Amino acid sequence: MTIPCMVCFTETSEISIRSWCCSGIICLSCLEAHVSSKIEEAVVKIVCPLGNCDSLISEDEIKELVSDEVFEKYQRFKVEIEQNPHIKTCPGCSRIYHHSDLANTEQERELSPEVMKVTCLKCRLVWCFSCQAPWHHGLTCKEFCKGDKSLKIWAKNRGQPVRNACRCPKCQVFIQKSSGCDHMACSR
Repeated sequence: MTIPCMVCFTETSEISIRSWCCSGIICLSCLEAHVSSKIEEAVVKIVCPLGNCDSLISEDEIKELVSDEVFEKYQRFKVEIEQNPHIKTCPGCSRIYHHSDLANTEQERELSPEVMKVTCLKCRLVWCFSCQAPWHHGLTCKEFCKGDKSLKIWAKNRGQPVRNACRCPKCQVFIQKSSGCDHMACSR
């Protein structure tokens, strides 16, 4: 039996009847396209695409609809938005890390900085869980984030018409334009 989709009006047997929210009928390809496009826009609270329905699509349903690669992107966006101090992404490859041994107080963290040292299993980058910067042996996060003066001089590119790099307004890491138009997007 084929039923027409309420979005594309194509008659198909691969449908999703939204019985838990609006009882609407949508084909799986329209639902997948909707979910994928929202994830590409970094939206993690994805609402049902039908009519006046305000119900959220569950994480389990999102996982079933999209590819593993798109679902990983969804999880990374979710981690960044929630800002859970025990869950962060690798600054090199954006792999998600959970830190269960995280100290509760700043004083404890200062006494044991090696607890914050993480080696990424995917890209092998050694980084600091606390500040999400490359590992800074012998320096506190604050000292490291003040930065190397030569790096700052290079980024500003004094005396030249164009800067080499600028800081991302959200995460403060240096970003550099490599090609294309003037629009820059931080990979973090």
